[in-house]
Amino acid sequence: MKRPPLPSPFSRPASGFPDGNDAVIAFTTRIRLARNLADLPFPSRLTATQRREVARRAGAACAECRPALLRQTSSMDRLSPLDRRLLLEWHLISREMATAATGALLEEEDGRVSLMLNEEDHLRLQVLTPGLDLPGAFREADDFDTALAQHLPFAFDAELGFLTACPSNAGTGLRASVMLHLPALMVTGAVEGVARAAGRLKLAVRGCLGEGSEPWGNLFQVSNQSTLGEAETAILERLQGIVERLIRAEEAARQQLLTRNTPEEQDRLGRAFGILAHARRLGTQEAMNLLSLLLLGAELGWFPRLRPERLRRLLLEVQSGQIQLAAGRELSPPERDEQRARLTRAALADAART
Repeated sequence: MKRPPLPSPFSRPASGFPDGNDAVIAFTTRIRLARNLADLPFPSRLTATQRREVARRAGAACAECRPALLRQTSSMDRLSPLDRRLLLEWHLISREMATAATGALLEEEDGRVSLMLNEEDHLRLQVLTPGLDLPGAFREADDFDTALAQHLPFAFDAELGFLTACPSNAGTGLRASVMLHLPALMVTGAVEGVARAAGRLKLAVRGCLGEGSEPWGNLFQVSNQSTLGEAETAILERLQGIVERLIRAEEAARQQLLTRNTPEEQDRLGRAFGILAHARRLGTQEAMNLLSLLLLGAELGWFPRLRPERLRRLLLEVQSGQIQLAAGRELSPPERDEQRARLTRAALADAART
């Protein structure tokens, strides 16, 4: 609870996204590179002493090539469940690390670059940027990876590429993903078709917290599934292609909604506004789903007094970790639901008076 909120790209939409009614579909881009030290077992077989050795060597390497990462260090065994939840909501740790007894996170203050230690692999280097920027995020990750390799002996095979704990990550060790907001595709019922198309291209479509999560708030994480036998450029080009296709499909669905402009669809979005502006208790899933519809309506121009950038920020702020951080203490589920409702009522108060 002493830890201040990180200004990660996802929590800073006003600086990373357009203002006004410009529709923003691609929220964030993330590049993750899995790496292991050649002279130590994979993390699942490490002793406590070896885990500390990984952390020591990674820290020493970062001190040489990226010292800013050492300014914020979080050891999982010293964090409260709430702190772990916050790191998960900020997309800085995985769902697996959020529940693990060991592991650590090194991060820069803006949350853009981070390094998970002793998760499934010894190191998982991450770059998180606003909007759709696969080439830029990969360049930054690749430069950092190259710098680390000057100080750390990464496990590498001439035929297989980088060796990882899970065979599906072997090869490049690259997981690239883009967070997309696709409410119009959900409203029109077309999202399943594009998800199947992504699967045929060996891409995964998951919820906003990654593997095993639901697409609350109509937020979908689209990422590559395979890394072996392909160059990084080929993986990124394929992902870029399907993301652009999804963005075009979402734009077409939004135009369809504007053209039809049916009372039923306006009523659905209007009811979302009514609940958020007047509810006394709201669960996380309900709040995010309603905010997604309200954001869609604001970007379509149906709610001219609502600022889309504020609604995007609310999609993060209504999550359980953020709710408790804002309250300054751990809250019971009913207390979180009440605090969440107060937050949305206050955010929509001015518009509710018109």
